[in-house]
Amino acid sequence: MSSPQPVEGVSAADVPQASAVDAGADASSDAATAAKIQGIIDTMLKGCSEEEQQYVATLRKALDEAGIKLAPQHLYLPVAFVRGFILDTYKDKDNKVELTIKEIKEAIAYREEISKQFGTLDSPEVEALFERHMHSYIPSDGSDFDGYPLWILDLPSPDFAEKLTKEQIVAYHSRDLMNMEVLRMKASIQHNKYVSGHVVVADMSHSKGGLGGALGVAKKLNAALSIEVEGSEKPKNQDTFYFPESMISTLILNAPWWFQGLWKVASLFLEPTTRKKIKVLGADYTSVLFERGVLGYLPRYLGGCSPNPTALNMKEFGEGVDIVGRPGADGTPDGALEYFVKSRSPELLRVCFPRTHRVEWRIVVNKRNLVLNVAGHVRRASKNESITICDGTKFEEG
Repeated sequence: MSSPQPVEGVSAADVPQASAVDAGADASSDAATAAKIQGIIDTMLKGCSEEEQQYVATLRKALDEAGIKLAPQHLYLPVAFVRGFILDTYKDKDNKVELTIKEIKEAIAYREEISKQFGTLDSPEVEALFERHMHSYIPSDGSDFDGYPLWILDLPSPDFAEKLTKEQIVAYHSRDLMNMEVLRMKASIQHNKYVSGHVVVADMSHSKGGLGGALGVAKKLNAALSIEVEGSEKPKNQDTFYFPESMISTLILNAPWWFQGLWKVASLFLEPTTRKKIKVLGADYTSVLFERGVLGYLPRYLGGCSPNPTALNMKEFGEGVDIVGRPGADGTPDGALEYFVKSRSPELLRVCFPRTHRVEWRIVVNKRNLVLNVAGHVRRASKNESITICDGTKFEEG
């Protein structure tokens, strides 16, 4: 899945282009990063069961014996594969350890091969196709209050599988997942704790065709992300087999009534741990996302401060009439919002924005006099007067 703009802080050098087994990992910077991540993971493992610790040690030893040296962002893989396979998928099999060792080696080789295709996906034509038919957004500094990075997705268009090739879809989705690995590594170092996964925010406001349309898209997406592997009886799902245990939670926004009803029934058949990870929300999702520190990172049409996808038809999908994003218009800084206050009315305006962003209030009075109170700053302005309130504060915690 694509991103409407490059992910700041995640460069091409961060994602292995030729090999997931980085031959240059002994360079000083990579070695220091690897040591930090390894220490964070080992600290986390001390709080786990002895059984899990032993299984992780077994996978690490198997990789060492095979001469596989993991890049820093992939050091989490033994933990993820123990939890996803030995303790889950293969838990009832006698040879679960051997099967899991085979799976983790295959996943590492997969990263090596798929990364060779990333360079072919950067043309404006391909990027435009993904933005229109399979849009996603990965904010470089976006995370919830617990430090988990955000992956904001749009429901694919009904004809996405006809507009994009299977190879393109698999490569784009892999690149997004590998970008998330880099962001999780950086978040682990920043918060000095093991950030094991990411939060998916999926929007259904563009879904068409009701239940049948949604099921059709889901079927096509599952087929597109299923990979034929030599020696395997069935195709393997890319997320489950190559990027296990990477999703901490999924928040589904603008879920129509029929989807919410379907979810109530379907969720009864899921494992409790899986069911707890997924939260289905209708149109009234702002309070939930605000409390988790997620709202400000959404695109503007969903109530956040990130750019809207350029391919989005705002008349069809509905942008608010009172708050309008004006990036770069008339010298307005990128990310500015314009809010029209009704005459003779006291109004409370809550603007959500990503943490660490600088906030500037620029007030222009077009007609009547104004009494303004912004975060304790009381100012008065007369007709046709422009005032600016800016203390340069960077909001770190909310």
